[in-house]
Amino acid sequence: RLSLTAGVPFAGGRGHILASAEYANKEGIHGVPRDWNQNGWYIITNPAYAAGNGEPERLVVKNAGLAVATPGGIITNTVLRGTNFGVGGTPSQFDYGVLSSPWMVGGDWESVQVNSNQSLEPSEDRIGVFGRISYDVADNITLFGQVSYNRMESLGWTGVQQNQANITIRSDNAFIPASIRTQLNALNIAQFTMGSTNADLPIRKVYTVRETVRYVVGANGDFDAFGTNMKWDAYYQKGITTTMEMAKDITNNARLALAQDAVFHPVTGQIVCRSTIANPTNGCIPLNRMGIGVASQEALAYVLGDPFRNQRFTQDVAAANLSFNPFSLPAGDVGFAVGVEHRREKVSGSVNPDFQTGWFVGNFLPSFGSYNVTEAYIETLVPIFEGLEFNGAIRGTNYSTSGYVTTWKAGLTWQPIPDIRFRATRSRDIRAPNLGELFQGGSTRTNVLLDPFNGNVSTPFSGTSNGNPNLDPEKADQWGLGAVLTPRFMPGFSMSADFYDIKINGAIASATAQTVIDRCYEGVSAFCASVIRGPNAYGTSLLIYESPFNFATLKAQGIDFEASYRVPLGNISSGLGGDLSVRAMATHYIKNYINDGLSTPTDTAGENSGSAPPDWAYRLIVNYSNDPFSITVTGRGISSGVYSNAFVECTSGCPVSTVDNRTIDNNRIAGAFYVDLNLTYKFGVAGGDSQIYFNISNLFNKDPALVAFGPAGSAYATPSTNQSLYDLLGRTFRLGIRFKI
Repeated sequence: RLSLTAGVPFAGGRGHILASAEYANKEGIHGVPRDWNQNGWYIITNPAYAAGNGEPERLVVKNAGLAVATPGGIITNTVLRGTNFGVGGTPSQFDYGVLSSPWMVGGDWESVQVNSNQSLEPSEDRIGVFGRISYDVADNITLFGQVSYNRMESLGWTGVQQNQANITIRSDNAFIPASIRTQLNALNIAQFTMGSTNADLPIRKVYTVRETVRYVVGANGDFDAFGTNMKWDAYYQKGITTTMEMAKDITNNARLALAQDAVFHPVTGQIVCRSTIANPTNGCIPLNRMGIGVASQEALAYVLGDPFRNQRFTQDVAAANLSFNPFSLPAGDVGFAVGVEHRREKVSGSVNPDFQTGWFVGNFLPSFGSYNVTEAYIETLVPIFEGLEFNGAIRGTNYSTSGYVTTWKAGLTWQPIPDIRFRATRSRDIRAPNLGELFQGGSTRTNVLLDPFNGNVSTPFSGTSNGNPNLDPEKADQWGLGAVLTPRFMPGFSMSADFYDIKINGAIASATAQTVIDRCYEGVSAFCASVIRGPNAYGTSLLIYESPFNFATLKAQGIDFEASYRVPLGNISSGLGGDLSVRAMATHYIKNYINDGLSTPTDTAGENSGSAPPDWAYRLIVNYSNDPFSITVTGRGISSGVYSNAFVECTSGCPVSTVDNRTIDNNRIAGAFYVDLNLTYKFGVAGGDSQIYFNISNLFNKDPALVAFGPAGSAYATPSTNQSLYDLLGRTFRLGIRFKI
């Protein structure tokens, strides 16, 4: 990464020009080449479980893999079930180990591992430029203009294409190995099904280009009126973002179905698509799906494509603000600020009709929509008496999509003695739905779930995400109570603790496909409307809509702690030099409660398996500086947790497992602690202050905690840890230089 910033005055100092530019390139790490990801950790359904028999329903297991799909394909029905096609199409009998559909434990589990076919770190290429010019047209008025441009290009692997026992091969297929064809003919088998993770298909990828241009013109200044000085600013901003989202190397469902149905031409004896016999000019090229290294490049080019969507987002903002001190109280000046703002946001897009449907994933639709919002606010700071201050604000906001809302904040700060300060706040806040949540045209992917209507059999489905224009803003009521301690008997030391309590009504979120179908099975009709059965354009017989909606309630509680101490070591001993500083921060997440009004309420705090917060997150920073050197050691970590607070952990004598409280043999996930190191050396260049630095993250190369996924969805392709909580890369190094001249 290279960045450069420069500025120069002009017109005798009345004007200023500022410019900056940055370029960054990250090659990325495609694949997951880490030992911790190679042991086949998954959650499976216990094959010995039956309601009431005392066994846990779920098991966390090692050396497991997907039993209904192999890299070269495996026959999943008929008496030939378990026939696996290897390199060159060579058939062999697959060793299933212990089965629990769609999983297996033991046997040939290593041969079916595909959870390294993702990007540990996507590649990224980024450039940005910024310019600003300002001019003092008068002693108390400054005009300014800004322009910026940013472009980001990224590429990441998203995994293999999985077909779990849903490939139909007819017995006259020309690519069937001779030994298997003989058995099919002898047994009079007309067709069989096959599962595959498609080693001959390239890994699916997502490629994104995003460009943003932003223009700002405005002015600021001050004037005297009503016996006080008033400061003001006003500006207009125009932002334009264009995006191109591409799903690379994706199969077209119709072309794939034609290409895999390959036969011998009755006249020429050549291998052709069955459809080509009746329609010789249809362009179909036969594809061999039975084996590894057997597909021709011409056939792959025929079935693969790169569906993409172009979108344009625009934002217009006009705002003005005024701040002043209208009068004074014995304890100090009373401060006021008022302002107004109008904002308009719009999205539009385009998608080639050929890319809108019929693909394994992608199936993009363009988004169209806009909304505008107008708001005005007033804020105040009132020193009631020495040591006690009141701060308050009220804001009125009118959304074109959902109407008018009022938000406000009231707070008190009290410092009875210099050593301690108390603070309390109460507020009503909102978050309006964004353009995507409101107007997203949608995209559709293919995955699998456990279908409760069919004995929890692993079933392919198409999941469609689209916007919901009827969303309302989220409304949050928040309490905050805190204290800051700065004891005079310990100069350089401070400590604070802040408790927060947040309740959100109408929180915006989407239910997962598995939740949708589970709740529909339980009879919740609101979910059944999102489940569509029957053949569809996406190549499955199950379509589930995963649109956002306003949840009933979300509650969060926690405590933030912070303590710091800085001391010149010369104060301890005259023979010591430099300064030592220590800073500790921790957050205790007490509650993260979700009640959607339909499902059973859950508290997810301490669930280390998903997006919920851990019980504790903490950081300790120790710095020693003695110019021109400094060294910083940082320890950071999270507490241990569970897969789900709703799980019942047991290994025997288990209660009956339910959708709300499933039984599992191991509900524990380890915490993590990492150490980082920074070394910095300062030096001078052309009279300016410069420095060279060397950072090591995860100094001791600590592996992340193992987190198993399953039993449905894309667990087979997911690295064996929680990527949002744990360090994935291991020990990394960064060397850099900063200079000022």
